[in-house]
Amino acid sequence: MPGGDILVNCRCTACRALNNAGCEITQNQFAAHKRSDRMQAEANTRLAQLKTAQHPPTFRPPDQDIVSNSVSLSDTEDEGRPINMDLNPPEADNEDQKLLGELIQILKGIEDKTSAGIGGARIVFSQPPFLTSQDVPGKMAEEDIDKMCLLHPNIPSNFEYHEISDLLAAGEQTARLHQQHNSAFVRSQSRLILETVDHRRRSLRKALLQEWKTQARLADQAYLVDTTRYFRSAIHFIPPSLLLVYLLVASLYLLSNISETVCQYILSCLGLLLQINAASSTDIRSRNAARGVLRTVGPVINLIDILPRYTSFICCVKCYFIHWYDPGDPQARRMERCPNVTKNGVCDSRLWGGKPFIYEQDHDEKARPVRVYPYQSPQEYLSYLFSRSDLKDYLYRDPCKSQRATDTWDIWDADALRNFKFFDGKRYTDNSEESRLVFSLNMDGLNPYGNKQSGKKVSVGAIYMVCLNLPPDIRYNLENVYLVGIIPGPGQPSLHELNHLLKPLVDDFLILWREGIYLSRTFSRPHGIRVRGAVVPLVCDLPAARQMSGFASHSHTIFCSECKLERREMENIDPETWEMRTWEEHKRHAKLWREAETTSERRSVYAAHGVRWSELLRLPYWDPTKYTLIDSMHAFYLRLFQHHVRTIWGMDIKINDGEGPSDPALVPPSEAEMLHAHFVLRNGSAARLGVLKRHLLRQLCMDIGAPSIDGLRDGLLAQLLQYRIDQKWWTVDGMHIVDEPVDHVEGYETLRSGVTTDDFFWNASKTMVTKAIKSDLLMVFQRHVRPTSHPTMSDAEVGSLKREYLVRYIQTERHRLGIIDENGIHATALATHARNQSANILGKGILKEIRRDMQAVNRPSWQPSGPRSPGEARFGKFTAAQWRTFCLIHLPVTLTRIWGSADSDSFQRKCLDNFMDLVAAVKLASMNRMTEDRIQEYDRRIKSYLSSLLDLYPGQLERTMFVKFCSAQRIRALFAQSNTLPEALAPMVDHFHETYTNKYHLSINEVFLGENDRPSDNASTWTADDLTPIEPGAYHALFFSTLEHHRNNSQVSFQMPEGWVPGTILNLFSHTRVSDGVEITQTFAIISPYEELTVQDTQNDHYRRYPIVAGRLVYNRHQRARYLVPFSDVISHLVTEVQDIQGIDRKCLLVLPLDRH
Repeated sequence: MPGGDILVNCRCTACRALNNAGCEITQNQFAAHKRSDRMQAEANTRLAQLKTAQHPPTFRPPDQDIVSNSVSLSDTEDEGRPINMDLNPPEADNEDQKLLGELIQILKGIEDKTSAGIGGARIVFSQPPFLTSQDVPGKMAEEDIDKMCLLHPNIPSNFEYHEISDLLAAGEQTARLHQQHNSAFVRSQSRLILETVDHRRRSLRKALLQEWKTQARLADQAYLVDTTRYFRSAIHFIPPSLLLVYLLVASLYLLSNISETVCQYILSCLGLLLQINAASSTDIRSRNAARGVLRTVGPVINLIDILPRYTSFICCVKCYFIHWYDPGDPQARRMERCPNVTKNGVCDSRLWGGKPFIYEQDHDEKARPVRVYPYQSPQEYLSYLFSRSDLKDYLYRDPCKSQRATDTWDIWDADALRNFKFFDGKRYTDNSEESRLVFSLNMDGLNPYGNKQSGKKVSVGAIYMVCLNLPPDIRYNLENVYLVGIIPGPGQPSLHELNHLLKPLVDDFLILWREGIYLSRTFSRPHGIRVRGAVVPLVCDLPAARQMSGFASHSHTIFCSECKLERREMENIDPETWEMRTWEEHKRHAKLWREAETTSERRSVYAAHGVRWSELLRLPYWDPTKYTLIDSMHAFYLRLFQHHVRTIWGMDIKINDGEGPSDPALVPPSEAEMLHAHFVLRNGSAARLGVLKRHLLRQLCMDIGAPSIDGLRDGLLAQLLQYRIDQKWWTVDGMHIVDEPVDHVEGYETLRSGVTTDDFFWNASKTMVTKAIKSDLLMVFQRHVRPTSHPTMSDAEVGSLKREYLVRYIQTERHRLGIIDENGIHATALATHARNQSANILGKGILKEIRRDMQAVNRPSWQPSGPRSPGEARFGKFTAAQWRTFCLIHLPVTLTRIWGSADSDSFQRKCLDNFMDLVAAVKLASMNRMTEDRIQEYDRRIKSYLSSLLDLYPGQLERTMFVKFCSAQRIRALFAQSNTLPEALAPMVDHFHETYTNKYHLSINEVFLGENDRPSDNASTWTADDLTPIEPGAYHALFFSTLEHHRNNSQVSFQMPEGWVPGTILNLFSHTRVSDGVEITQTFAIISPYEELTVQDTQNDHYRRYPIVAGRLVYNRHQRARYLVPFSDVISHLVTEVQDIQGIDRKCLLVLPLDRH
């Protein structure tokens, strides 16, 4: 036998990870393994000082074996200076002698405390040390060094330093108080203390700087993360029959929400079954396994090792400030109260005394934090991610090199990521020696008890991330999502309090960006690899995105995160006039907010610029003006669609159809409002006119016949001001021209309550009038009632009026003008706050037609259904999927049928055109592929929608959730790795995927196309023998089916030279050919197209007016032709509905493509 084929037992690191006894390999392989282990040992030696278990030193105190340096003050400078600590000083009077003794004791205390230096505990800086190519930090000014070497205030290992720092500060303060003392001895001792304090501070500063440099140099070599845990799983040593039981119970508990009691019952029953089978077996291993079956779910989950490893922070219930603690030793030097210093002083909230964790047996509440924030570090997540065999092909490549050049198919095709640079100036992902990952950051809130939970609502939030290096079809799978932490409830952190929870994440990603981490082993790299990471897009709903990025809410004066448009200009839809925000400006204003000394100063910065500080701004590359995104679910389906249907149109099955909008903000101004507006136009100052709402200014412009009524607020105001000048009511320099001066009106402007007589007369409520003092009522009467009274009242008569008569006169005049109703209720409030209940655009008649079409329409099996009964509140809120189906399918189908034939100038037709612009814009923005043409078309559609809209409608739970989620995703990953489980359990893997995998997420390419699957040029030469029929049953109803198997899943659109064509799949075939020595298999469909309308009949097809969203009509019969279509040319499924169309004699079929490509 050749020497290379002799088998020897190898006990190297890799082989022992597979089998504790080692593996039998050839001598050549043995020599290679030996060299590999030697290289690994050398690498470990070089990185010995960095060896950390799972938490590199960031925001949390690291393990002591990483770096165990002692900061010694005596080693940094000469300690031989003579110090006078004579406890028997020369004679002095009693007071001076007493003071001198105190100073000597202070000096002795300083010497005793600082001479030994700071013990061996590792120092943790507030910001992780990082060396750049700049000058050596030692050349910096002392104040800059102090700022750079600032230690974290809440780390126990730093407490000794803080004690020394406080002692030096106290000594300095005392010594300075006695620098000018009468006694020379006291002055001498004070100077000595000051010199000693200064000397010790310089020594301490030098020692800290040296430690900072040491940590920075070590950090520059990358943090070593030991990933051995993920390659020594116990499941390799569990008998397959017993492993099947454990995986079954873990899946039911984590993924099907089966209770622990039921899981215990299942374990008992299946354990008994194994014992019965083992009783008749001669296999000793099977008998032992049957006798040792675990009986509770907790030990099962521990055994298969799917519990996450995370860090626990105590989270303050008042300010959300977090404090690290050791759950294994919670009593060790713990903080009893929150030390966070806010602008209102020290928080001082209680931190301990919470309830025990559900799985903990110790019920001592004093030993439990009041609230815990569970945090999973990226180091832990990446260790788990890189150990998986199913992801080995995606984590080492450059995503920019595998994307299409024309279509924007994925986020990696966008310029933001393609131009994302590392600090060396090169493209961030362009590096073959290390893995460089990009993540999106997400935050969402939820009620853990569901939307129907009655009583007090409970809210918790999840901070999670998605690795964008993974392909789009798997990156959002549950097992691949990185759950950072669960924000503890029951409330939510307000505004900048979220920064406390983001801080550890930002600390860790600063390390991932600057130095990276070194994973000791991955699935593809047994000797490890350096990994870097960056956070780029922030993808949340609008409130969460604003909170995390530091932007003001959408209700702020500066409401947009991209431009500086103000709310009063919100209806400006011309992008050319928008002044865009910049990254530099944002950072400057955010720093101003952070460094403001008072809450009032912060409010001023926030009000002026709409910006707060965000922890994410510490990431040197993160640009909030570019990277803050709103996901389509929240932006389009839950916002735009819902707002248009519910608020602008109104939808209620109990109300008649009509043209009246139900949005209170869209109700035309009332007569009383316009009377007031015209009064201000005639008599009010420019400032008074300027505070009128835009819809009143617009109506005034309409009343006076102004050239433009659709401009910005400033434009409307300018027209009105010029109109007043033209009418000679006001002069050019703003002087009011009074036709007939009235003496009794002059001087009666401001009431004692602070409001003007005009504001009171036009806006006061009934209560305000009845409670007003007589002098104010008299001023209002003089201004607004006396000039219109008949006969005219004399001054004596006015002066004799009692208070109740003044109220009656004023209210009578206000009622005459329509300001109030007969009950004294303000008519403006009735007009602007009450909904128009008389008619909705989607009233009972339209909704009846919509519901009929919803029953008649045919859709593929994967398409989510629409809402059960739209227009009825008792069926609850729509989900995002229901809004999408309702507005992209059901409303276009029905409204085009009903309103499509209306005159182009009719209200219904304008409503339809306006809504279809919105639907087209949303559909274009939601496409999987994005091209420049689609982007331009989206801009055109959304602008058209907004323009026509303005014309039409003027005006303890957290930790449980965290652990269960992480465990659930890891058991999914366990089944996703084909090489992890025994071969005997392969059928169980298939059953698992059938049960717990959402097949509806699959795309056409996943189902039918391979990477090399493209249309063939010689398909016309094939014969029937070249094609292999595919049985539909073999696909388990995989969506694209034949007419015989599933009618709705067989209705498709496919690409032809003249455009898309609707048809029905009759058969499915596969064809295998050899090209350049490579065997390629393609899937084809035989499709029967529908018969198109004649040119004359297309005149009655109103769906063709909206080609992007509404589809078109065809005759409800097929052509005789049959087409052999490669599946790469199949575009999408169709939604279909048989219709009788007025003007067309034959039955028609509406075909609406569901394309997203």
